[in-house]
Amino acid sequence: MSVNSKQPSTPRTATRALPLLLVIPACALIASIVLWLILSPLLPNQIARHVGPDGVGYSPTILVLAVLFGAAAVPFLIGVAQEQASSNSVAMGLLGFLLLFIAAAIAYSALLPRAEPEPAPC
Repeated sequence: MSVNSKQPSTPRTATRALPLLLVIPACALIASIVLWLILSPLLPNQIARHVGPDGVGYSPTILVLAVLFGAAAVPFLIGVAQEQASSNSVAMGLLGFLLLFIAAAIAYSALLPRAEPEPAPC
């Protein structure tokens, strides 16, 4: 009878995934900040944040970007101990979150109308 059962993860197995779980979110956060620094002169002061029956709602660009930077920082705040979860479950959860976030950002930028400045009251 062969032993094909899955063995419990050892500390070595758990520590192999740790760099991946820290490096990828750190790269995403750093890339976001670098892109913002490069593209900030080209960004409008306000961008569309909501489209509904009442029309388009606008927010300051810096507020929307703060939410995006906060989402990129969330993986650092998860705080799951190595003994509580396997590296595969955490990695798959983060990958799913990342892919969903990318899809939502693409849909947001493709489907919403471009922001137009409102005329100033005289």
